[in-house]
Amino acid sequence: MKEQLIKISNLSVAKENARKTNIHGRLPELVASMKSLYEHDPATTGLIHPLTVIKARGSKHQIVAGQRRYLAAQQLVKEKFWSPDSSLRCTVFDGKISNEVSLAENQVRENMHAADQFEAFHTLAKTGLSVTDIAAKFGVSELVVKQRLKLAVVAPELIEEYKNDNLTLEQLMLFTLSDDHGKQLEVYERCNKGWAMNPDFVKRCLTDEKYSTLHKYGRFVGVDTYRDAGGAVTSDLFSEVEYFDDGALLEKLMQDKVDREIETLKADGWAWVEFDEDKYLYSYEFCTHRPQQREFTEPEQNRLTEIEEEMEKLSTGPETEKSCEKANMLEQEQSEINKMAYEYTGKQKASSGVGLSLRYDGTLAYVKGIYEPEKTGAANKKNTKRVFSDKLVTHLTSRRNEILKYEISSNPDFAYDLLIVSIVLSSLHCRGGSQGNPLQVRFSLAEHDTSIEEHTQAAQLLEEKRAGLLEPFTRLEEHDFASVYTCVRSMEKKDKEEFLAFCIALCFSSVLQTESNETVFVERILTDLDIDILKYWTPTAENCFRFLSKEKLCEIIKSRQPKQNELALMKKKKGELVAYAEEKCSDYIPEIMTR
Repeated sequence: MKEQLIKISNLSVAKENARKTNIHGRLPELVASMKSLYEHDPATTGLIHPLTVIKARGSKHQIVAGQRRYLAAQQLVKEKFWSPDSSLRCTVFDGKISNEVSLAENQVRENMHAADQFEAFHTLAKTGLSVTDIAAKFGVSELVVKQRLKLAVVAPELIEEYKNDNLTLEQLMLFTLSDDHGKQLEVYERCNKGWAMNPDFVKRCLTDEKYSTLHKYGRFVGVDTYRDAGGAVTSDLFSEVEYFDDGALLEKLMQDKVDREIETLKADGWAWVEFDEDKYLYSYEFCTHRPQQREFTEPEQNRLTEIEEEMEKLSTGPETEKSCEKANMLEQEQSEINKMAYEYTGKQKASSGVGLSLRYDGTLAYVKGIYEPEKTGAANKKNTKRVFSDKLVTHLTSRRNEILKYEISSNPDFAYDLLIVSIVLSSLHCRGGSQGNPLQVRFSLAEHDTSIEEHTQAAQLLEEKRAGLLEPFTRLEEHDFASVYTCVRSMEKKDKEEFLAFCIALCFSSVLQTESNETVFVERILTDLDIDILKYWTPTAENCFRFLSKEKLCEIIKSRQPKQNELALMKKKKGELVAYAEEKCSDYIPEIMTR
């Protein structure tokens, strides 16, 4: 075995070479690496490790290990970087052991660990090399370099966990959403306590419940408008999603845009205009005027006549793909002109209003001509500052519903009453019945959503009850009608009552999306069953206080500590107020959970 320089033109791949699959994989990176190494030190011939070859006839040699490096060298010849007479460093072996040498080199060798790669990129960046330079040297895209550099700023402890195979690369990528090592480690610790590194959970924790660009607020306002207002955005280099760093600014821009639309509608003559994020998504829930058809203007009438004449010509001619397409376009234009001729009269506008809601795609939904404002709660309603964010409302409502479901499942008589109320509302088709009906009778005994990061004690008790009630049925050999029927018929009346109450409780589907959407039945149920929310749920910094504004925190603290100076409280940092509220205001129940 000896090392010598051999011309590229005198090399070829031996049939004994063990590597047969994916020989062209990541070849551009290898070409760039060899080129960079040669420019730095020509004596290396662009190779960190020499090729392994066996002697053939004359000056010819065959490669048993290093086929990809040889292909990269050929590419450099094609690019005129080297000539065919350029030499490569080679280690010459006895041909008798060529198979063993090839297998050993290809099998035993291990690629550079990704952690070492992005740490190396980070080191190069600190020497002053730009992303473009690093990408060129290693033959990778600039996005790959940016991703690797982002990974390099993950907490060193998490990098070690990745190196030790306690984290996958995909899981490690999640932690790049925050540059705060302390927060990264805190979230990782929480995940290790049983949440199995759920990607959505990790992202929510790391982004502090930030709005993403896919959220309806982000779509409605637009990233450019937000940036123009001085807002910063955190990019997730491993997906196309971005996060708005300043949620308060985004909410303000959203409200400002809505306010401008409200002023425009009021200027058009409407008696009142109200914005509620979800209330007006479905127009059939409100009594509305119908727009009246006006006379067509002269240009509109002329165009309608032209459309009819063109469609008449098309109907008498041959039916082709082009003629069908033209006919469809004309019908669409005709429909648009007819639609424009329907307008609300000044009298209608003066006696009714407009409800606005925000769709999930970021567009406004309009319900015009609502003439029963006393029923919709919209008349003379002033825009008030929102206390609870959408995400907090959804979170608290879910926790409240868990408590209500458990309490209902524990009170069969009350559950019967709820079922009868639901049947009456559905049978009589009461106006607004579906909106005011706390039950949607579609029975399901599915388990709770384990992706939610926090459940109340009530949810755990409800799950235990579910398992106990289903136990007699799980022991059945067959789950057909006859088997279940026999099992139910043999049950004690008390067990049947408990089972039905549980099923009715699971049908409870009160979902409160906005602060203005009060649900009377929730308050009635809480009162009639004398439910103590704090028995199952306690407000903490994580599940409540950190999502509230400073003003709201001061209000809560002041109500429990009347001697506190309000100005002194407002001067404190929000983090201090959150910690103080968690310690002193453990009896606080958000209004959103009691209605």
